[in-house]
Amino acid sequence: MYKRIVVPLDGSKIAEAALPHVVEIAKALGAEVVLLRVIQPGGLIQGRYVLPPGPAKLLSQELERSAQRYLDRAGGDLEQGGLRTQKVVVTGPVADSIVDWATHHNADLIALTSHGLGRAARWVFGSVADRLLQSSPVPLLVIRASHEVLEAQEEYEEEQLDAAVLKALQAS
Repeated sequence: MYKRIVVPLDGSKIAEAALPHVVEIAKALGAEVVLLRVIQPGGLIQGRYVLPPGPAKLLSQELERSAQRYLDRAGGDLEQGGLRTQKVVVTGPVADSIVDWATHHNADLIALTSHGLGRAARWVFGSVADRLLQSSPVPLLVIRASHEVLEAQEEYEEEQLDAAVLKALQAS
C-alpha cells in the first residue's frame, strides 16, 4: 500500500521524532523514505528576516547546501539500516511545497511530527501539520511529539539563542 513515504524535516529534533515511526513502517512494507527539506524563498528566514535580492540569492544557495548536508546526515542512518532513501531539497512555501512534491512524485503517505517548527515560527506561520491536514490529497500520518522531545527542542533553541547573543556581544 505505501511504497513512497515523504518525511518533511525542518532540522528540529521535533520533526526528526517522526523517523522511528517511519522506519518501522518502511521496513515492514519495503517502502522508500523521502526526506524532504523546504527552503523558503526570498531570503525569508524562520519568519523573521527578509533580505534584498542579491544577499537573498546567496543565502538561499547556502541554505540549500546546508539543507542537503543535513538530509545526507539524517538519511545516513536509514540507509545503514537497509532502507531505500531519497533526499530532496525544494524551495517554496512550506506546506504547499510538501503537497506539490508528494503529489507530483507519487507519494503514498506524508509522515510528520506535530510542532515541527520552533515556537516563534509556529506563532508567525501556524502549524504546517494543520495546513497539510486541510490541503493534502496524499494521506497523512501525524505523530504527536513526546513531552521529552518538546523539552529537548526548547533547550536546544535556548542554547542557540544564548550562543547567538554571546557572539553578537563579543563582536561589538
